[in-house]
This record gives sequence, structure tokens and C-alpha cells, in this order.
Amino acid sequence: MIAGRFGAALGTTTHRTCVRVTVTGTMKPTTTSAFGLLVCPHLCQSRPVHGPVGRAAGTQKPRLLTAQAVPPKTMPRQAGGSRGIFFRGCRQPMVFFALILSALNSFDAIAARRTDASGTANNSAMPARPSLPNQLPIKGVTANATGQPSPILPTPERDPAACIDQHSDLAPAMVVLPPGHFRMGTPKEEPGRFADEGPQHWVTLRKPFAFGRCEITVGQFRRFVEETGYVTDAEKPDAKGCNGWNSTLKQFAQRKGSHWRQPGFPQTDNHPVVCVTHADALAYAHWLSLRTGGHYRLPTEAEWEYAVRATPTLDRHRSTARYWGDDSEGKQQCDYANGADQTAKSELAADWTYASCIDHYAYTAPVASFRPTLLGLYDMLGNVWEWTADCWHKDYTGAPDDGSAWLEANQGECQSRAVRGGSWLGNPLLLRSGLRFRIGVANDDLGFRLARDF
Repeated sequence: MIAGRFGAALGTTTHRTCVRVTVTGTMKPTTTSAFGLLVCPHLCQSRPVHGPVGRAAGTQKPRLLTAQAVPPKTMPRQAGGSRGIFFRGCRQPMVFFALILSALNSFDAIAARRTDASGTANNSAMPARPSLPNQLPIKGVTANATGQPSPILPTPERDPAACIDQHSDLAPAMVVLPPGHFRMGTPKEEPGRFADEGPQHWVTLRKPFAFGRCEITVGQFRRFVEETGYVTDAEKPDAKGCNGWNSTLKQFAQRKGSHWRQPGFPQTDNHPVVCVTHADALAYAHWLSLRTGGHYRLPTEAEWEYAVRATPTLDRHRSTARYWGDDSEGKQQCDYANGADQTAKSELAADWTYASCIDHYAYTAPVASFRPTLLGLYDMLGNVWEWTADCWHKDYTGAPDDGSAWLEANQGECQSRAVRGGSWLGNPLLLRSGLRFRIGVANDDLGFRLARDF
């Protein structure tokens, strides 16, 4: 189980036709926020889309998109015309803009091939980044001489109310991620790296998707259970319970009678739900899709890593071990993630490696208790492991390069699924953006967050 491997060692460009607008500020809990969208103020009627479970985020200025709340039943072309998330009236300018981008990318590809042939700019064994028409950097975020994001980027402050459902809506708070490509996996020299985190490879996601700002909470899961009468795998009569840390025995063990309602430590409705299996998470996503009309699902492993590394500069992703930096000693861990700290050391009685800081949580913390990623995604590292759609593979050899779920192909082991993010018992070396693990049962440090298709 987890203990065996991890326990002890354990950035507004003005144009005659269109402008680029960035969503800033705190999103309402039940909204889907789109950032970096292109809007044509003199051509389009830009306004938020309302619906039974979607609300506008903030005050909308006339003819200028600051946020778009899309109800789950609203498809992109319904919300923004025949060009999807781009609004009505922008068709011809957008086609023109896309043609320009395509031409620019073609020139870039030619230049890249020449550079690679000369051997002066590409010393890596990895192939050059694939070609993809993509958005330009957003105003306010600069890039250094190499075209990578500046090492110092503003990180949003923590907002404990970011994902609290104040209106009894079903739709979880989400952030729209645009198409793009990134380098998945970790370099061999990253401290704490395991062999299953490589080889590094380019992944290209060609469609936008929404990604949950927070992990699904106890309260959200409770509503599902109360409406459907669903019984989780750990609650079934013949179940052995939830696998978790036993402070008395000082080991991990399945505890008969432990499940999401009583995981072995106190939780409120704002804590992430734990002790749920992969099947339980799929059942919740299926119910939410039926109730709202949206297509909710578990994210793929590639989508998860794309999200955790994303920055406001589109198509620029952080290569550092964590979204706040490398920080292999965990000096900043307690500001960004709920991991194994001095609080846990005093309460868990485990002979583990702990961060020297104090985060005040020995077990799970309410969602959004720590500082988020640059895009406002909370608890991407620490708190609880998160289920993904992928079956387990021993490394990335033969992995899909389009961001899709990797299932049975290449000896995929589907009885165990890939989980990401680490948890409240992770030491600094285990709270990394590239860390992956395999789990097949319910655990008291394992939950999930959802993705949503358009």
C-alpha cells in the first residue's frame, strides 16, 4: 500500500478588431471561469450566460467579457455562437486570426527544424515541441529570453470560500483550460523522482476543458448519496472498510466500518471526501452529469498534470517540481499544501519525514485552505490523492500524446488506477507535480476532483 513506498521515506493586447481579456478576481463557487478569451467589443454582444445552475462571476462591463458562467446544459456554441467559446460576430476576424497564427507556427516549425539540424539550440533527446496554433501571452505576465515564464510569478492568495456552495447549486466551481501542449513527466535530476515519472514527452491537448477548482467535498458527495441512496464500496456488507493510518498500530490497515462518513478522523462538509473508490467517483460524476446536463468525468492523468503546471501565460507551463517552485526541503510547503508537517508529527505518531513548518492540520483540511496554483486551482498538491481516469502503467513508454486516458493498451493495469497530487501524509519530496502512484482500494487520504467537457 501507500506505506510500503511512501510511509517512512517518504501572465490586454489592443487590436483594431479584437482584444484579449483576462479573468481576474475570485470566482463564485458555482461558476465556470474562462480566461484569456478573445473578444470583439464592436462586433459581439458579450454578456454572461445564465441558467439554472450557472451564475455570472462579478459585475459585467458592457460589451466586454470578464467572466463567463456557463450552465452545464449550455454547449460552447450555444453560449458563444458557432465558433464555440468565441462569441457571435467574431467569425470572420477569428478565421483571419487563426490563419495568421497558422502561418506563424509554420515559420516557427521551419526555424525549429533548422535549429535542430545545426545542433545549437536543442541538446535534449526529447523531440521538438509539436506545432499547435495557440493563444498569445496574456498582458501582465512576461517571458524571459528563452521564451519560458519568468521564475517569479504572482501567486493568488488563499480564499477559504472559493469553493463553498452558498447557493445549493450542484455545479462545482471550475476553471476553463485552453488547448496547448506541455512536457509531461519529470527530469531525471529532480529530487525524489521515481522511474515511473518518465520518460518526459510532449503532450498536446487540442480542445478546451473545464477543471475543478477544488476537490469534491463531503457535502457535495452527501447530496449525491441522499438523492440516490448510493452505497459506496467501503460501506457494503461484505467490505473490509477503508484503508487508513492506525495511530495505535502505527501502520496502514483496512478498518471494518470505516467509510466516507467516518474515515477515522473528524471532517466537516467542506473537507474533501475520502474513502471512495474509483467506481464511487465515477458514480458521482455520472449522477452529476444526469442532474445538470453537463458531461462531468474524472480527468486523465495528462490533463491533471497539464492543469497543475499551467500558468496565466497560455502555452507556458511550469517545469519546477511544485507550482510554487522547486522547494525540495518544504520550506514553503505549509503555505501551499497540506502535507506531513509538525502538526502531523505530534498527532500521528509515525516515524516519517516531516516538513519543519506547521500547517495546523494532521489529517485533511477544508478545501481551499492553502494558496492555489497560478490559475486558482486549490489543493493540487497535498490534502488528498486524486483519482484519474487512467489505468496504471509502470512508466510513460508508449503513453498517448493527445492527453487522452491511457487504459488497457501497453499492459495497462486497470484494477489499479493512477492517482495524483499526494496527500496529508506526504513529505516534501512526495508533494511534487510529477509524482504518480497506483491505488486500487478506498483510502482515507484519497478523493477526487472532476473535469468537464464542452
